Amino acid sequence: MHHQITKDAFMNEIKTNDYRWQPKEYSQKLSEYRIAIKNGATGRDAAEKIGIPRATLRMWDSPIKTSFDETTSHFLQSDVGYSFLHKILIPAMLTFVIPGHCGIRKFCRWLDISGLSDFISSSYGTWQKVSKNIAKIVLKFGKKTQDELSKKMLYKEISIAIDETFFPKICLVGIELISGFILIEKFSEKRDAASWELAALSSIQGMNIKVIQVVGDQAAGIISYAKKNLAHYSSDLFHMQREISKGGSLALSSQVNSAEDILENEKNYLEKLIQLKNEQIKNNSLSPSDIYKIDEKITAIENIIKNSNIFYDENKIRQEKFKESLMNISNIYHPIDLETGKRRGVSLVEADVRANIEIIRAIFLEANLGESSHKYLEKAERVIPYFLSSIKFFSEMSNSIIKSFNMSKREEYYFQSYLLPAAYLKRMAKKERAKEKKLMLEKARELDAIGIKIFTKNVNEILFAAKNTADIFQRSSSAVEGRNGHLSLKHHSLHKISEEKLAVLTILQNYFSISDDGSTAAERFFSQKHQSLAEYVVKNIPPVPRAYAKKDIQN
Repeated sequence: MHHQITKDAFMNEIKTNDYRWQPKEYSQKLSEYRIAIKNGATGRDAAEKIGIPRATLRMWDSPIKTSFDETTSHFLQSDVGYSFLHKILIPAMLTFVIPGHCGIRKFCRWLDISGLSDFISSSYGTWQKVSKNIAKIVLKFGKKTQDELSKKMLYKEISIAIDETFFPKICLVGIELISGFILIEKFSEKRDAASWELAALSSIQGMNIKVIQVVGDQAAGIISYAKKNLAHYSSDLFHMQREISKGGSLALSSQVNSAEDILENEKNYLEKLIQLKNEQIKNNSLSPSDIYKIDEKITAIENIIKNSNIFYDENKIRQEKFKESLMNISNIYHPIDLETGKRRGVSLVEADVRANIEIIRAIFLEANLGESSHKYLEKAERVIPYFLSSIKFFSEMSNSIIKSFNMSKREEYYFQSYLLPAAYLKRMAKKERAKEKKLMLEKARELDAIGIKIFTKNVNEILFAAKNTADIFQRSSSAVEGRNGHLSLKHHSLHKISEEKLAVLTILQNYFSISDDGSTAAERFFSQKHQSLAEYVVKNIPPVPRAYAKKDIQN
């Protein structure tokens, strides 16, 4: 049973004893005291040897009211037990609280529910301080590690997707597309070319890289930034499809729904009319002339239903044709045919894209869609030259890479016709469904088997070059769109994201989050391993205070 003390005496005891000792020192001294007592020393002798008042040691060693058994309780009070708690709780904070997946109060509540609050402080103020300390250490780790990796980094030409988000302050976001490494994530007053330039320069300073391609929407600031830095600008496919969709999806869907409603109403009316006729015939309440009139009405409604069916089918076919053409634009916009593996040049891509645009225009005319729908389509058409420019850029870059290997004409042909298409199909297969993925990988293996036979030296380098070349063609900024959505969610839960918090979130995404292969974005971007962020934080974070011994207090 816990000994009884007054509240004032208890607070004095806390002030004079507990605040002197750091948590780790507390555990060490308590372990020393227990070992000395176990070896036969008296409490007075043990206290004198350790250099701590006997009353303090006895208070520390007094039984804790806890749900854990005595063995576990002694372990968690020991030096080893405290280190165990430290290594468990700090990474938990880093994983759940710091990214914003749960709040500090919920974390403290979990400590209470789990019973760990009997051994470690579970107050909000304590863990708020821990959270701030972790944030500072994460920022320090990010700067230190990026500087170290940048010094050893080999020269690299990269493609980045950039876009801005608002909450409500403008935040500029840029992600390297192959590794997923966040290069730019900064608040800005504007989103013009100069703002992008400033944000990019401050972010990539010291890195041995060159931005050769910028992928984004049709924002003037993004296009201007790309041109100013002599980088190729690639327009996002999604934004073109969105403009077309805005022009036709809702209007065509409305026509289908309207036709369906008319058809359903007429069918219901016909059903009720037939039912009414049968009931009145059964009751002998209809004359032959009445039956004739009802039959005439039924025939008229059946004709209306027939015409309504035709009207519905026409609208439904238009809608399906629109969706098909919209999807075709996505399937067409590739430098490699995804079914045959054959190269697709500028003229072929242009012809196919424009053909589908014309089909959509014809659908709009046939459906009598308004002027606004055609304006959306015209806006989408203005993106076509950017698409063609990206196909041409891919071709030029592949030729440039081939020249660096001094290939013969025959080797160039096999690289361009087999190895490069195979590498592209492997990359695109990752985004497809199981059936399509299987077919694309089979085709890639077939092309690889043919293409590799011609090369007798530097085979691995050639295959690596084919992969890197395939990665050059980028038509989507979905990575940065996804990141913007993630940041918006954080802003919603946190109510405000400070510059420090934004920097912490960036570092966590780059150096802490891992992909399916277990690598971080930083490891993929710098092509180097780096120190574990979790281990660094655990090693450098100040120790968390122990929980005070629970005693019965008299007021």
